[in-house]
Amino acid sequence: MGTIARYLIPIDSKLSAPEYGNKAKAALLQMEIIFEAEDAPEGLFYNGEKSKEPFQIEPGDDECGFESAGIFSSPHFILVPDEYVDGVSCPKCNADIIERWISEVRDDDGQRVEHVSSDVRILCPNCGAVLRLDQVKGETVAKFYMTDRYVCFWDARPFKPEWVAEFDRQMECHHETFDYWQT
Repeated sequence: MGTIARYLIPIDSKLSAPEYGNKAKAALLQMEIIFEAEDAPEGLFYNGEKSKEPFQIEPGDDECGFESAGIFSSPHFILVPDEYVDGVSCPKCNADIIERWISEVRDDDGQRVEHVSSDVRILCPNCGAVLRLDQVKGETVAKFYMTDRYVCFWDARPFKPEWVAEFDRQMECHHETFDYWQT
């Protein structure tokens, strides 16, 4: 199956990013989807008692629904996904722009770069196009998002549509779901 990251990106949330993160954490803990270990880094969660409920589980799957989960909420914006990106190019001329792009996505220590605005742009050195970070063409990623909030599950089956609908109801907003993988 490879490594799969399944994202829930809120589209029309009326909450601030920190409020969204707190509400998502409370909802997922209450539903027993996630478990918060005392020694886990902030925003990282493990399988709760009902960790399989959000996913389309197949016979023979592990007893856990996912490997780990993450909730990101910040007053700043990051680009997602960036876990499995092999390369990016200019959508206008197809020039390789990974070096310019990655310097705005990850710092020298490999940590995600947080931006004050979602409107961060880079310049294509080949054709001069000015592109937002989420407008580039990914080799292995169909779409990028600049976001200040999301929920993500790693190594999980596809979401059940009815579970996403219930999560939307509890969060009082619609979520787009996106799957990114590496084989």
